[in-house]
Amino acid sequence: MIVPPQSEDNELIDEVKPLPGELIVTKTNGGALSGTNLDFILRNMDIDSLILVGFLTDQCVLATSLHAADLGYDVLLVEDACTTRYKSLHDAALQAQKDVCAKIKTTDEVVSILEKL
Repeated sequence: MIVPPQSEDNELIDEVKPLPGELIVTKTNGGALSGTNLDFILRNMDIDSLILVGFLTDQCVLATSLHAADLGYDVLLVEDACTTRYKSLHDAALQAQKDVCAKIKTTDEVVSILEKL
């Protein structure tokens, strides 16, 4: 890994630090489902739909999205809540998976969907 898990560069900023009682899964591979017990945890919680946000769109987010779809999860990727080094890479990663393994939505669209639940 370029940024070791215990390094200062790996510290979370205050705005996204876990709240007390929130589950923390330490990721050491490209995707969140590789090399972790996240799939086991989600299945035991009867979760079959995922909303993905994060960075880097063309790396970690893409790897997680593809793996999740392969495992049978319904994947919704929030396009304006992800980023990467270049807009062209971001756009290409979204286009590559749009309606193939993930639904691509904006934050406003996701909020609207969630409000209807």
